Amino acid sequence: MRWKIPIISIIRTRRTSRRKPAWSRRRWVTKPGAKYTYSAPPVFLFEPHQPEMCNFKPQVILNIDEVWDIKRKTFEILAAQKHLWAYYERVALQRGVQGGRNTGKPMTYGEAYQRLFPMAMEELA
Repeated sequence: MRWKIPIISIIRTRRTSRRKPAWSRRRWVTKPGAKYTYSAPPVFLFEPHQPEMCNFKPQVILNIDEVWDIKRKTFEILAAQKHLWAYYERVALQRGVQGGRNTGKPMTYGEAYQRLFPMAMEELA
């Protein structure tokens, strides 16, 4: 018994395989003289468990003093990570010291982030 493959499905397969990928059809993004503005949203990478293993460089330190109690309670819900509770508290205290020293404002707990894209500025402040 021979299997009969419909010709329509073969034609569709060939036609779609020759189409350009979606990113090549988006020409409006780079149109010169366009009257719209396009800016990428800021993307931050959270500090990993072992920052020295993945070349993490903290560029932003966020003050989390107001939400530290909530974050600590969230840690305690995850009983499987009980061995990491003290580690994350030490890291938050360390980042708080760094953030307070760099800004001159009192900070107890902090979180470090790395920017994925550079920040464009008009002047250095």
